Formats: sequence, structure tokens, C-alpha cells
Amino acid sequence: MKKRPVCVVRFVPALIVLCALVYSVFSATTSEIEALNELYEATNGANWIINTNWTLGDPCLNGWYGVVCSDSSVTQLNLGFNQLVGTIPNSISNLVNPIQLKKKGT
Repeated sequence: MKKRPVCVVRFVPALIVLCALVYSVFSATTSEIEALNELYEATNGANWIINTNWTLGDPCLNGWYGVVCSDSSVTQLNLGFNQLVGTIPNSISNLVNPIQLKKKGT
């Protein structure tokens, strides 16, 4: 059995810890992700003009179109002129920070 060089053995665990730390610092909370997914469903997200990356993992890490994050929290939704149809669900209040919702004409 081949032995791995010591630098690789020590480097890989440190890299895993670093990646986990970055993910935990810059990822949205579960309640924020659920609230945004409910917004997507309630406003016919599949038919928005642009819905890039919506429902794909984490909005802060995966660059959901129109979602602005600061550190690990959603701070803005810029979805004006995107043909949202429906009612904004009450779960939007689960976003950790007060958000600025930019709509058509603003």
C-alpha cells in the first residue's frame, strides 16, 4: 500500500474544514431558503422572465437571480419587471433581515 505524502494528509482535512466554514458563514438559513422557494411557487416562478438558479440549493451561494445577500442573509429581492403573478406568501417574513423588495417602477 502506497503512503501519501505528509503534506497531503495534513492539507486535505484542513481544506475540508475551511470549505465547511465558508459554507456555514455564507449560506442562507433553512427558513430563508424555504420562504424564497414558497415565493417562487406562489408567484409562478417557472414562468418568470428570468429565474436563473431559483430552487437550486442556497440563494447566497448559488446566485439566485434577483436575490442579494450580505454575508449569510438575504437583504434584497430585485424581481421587478419579472412577471411575478400571485400573492406573496406570509413565509416571506421568515427572512432573517428586513429586506428591500424592489418591484416594477422602483
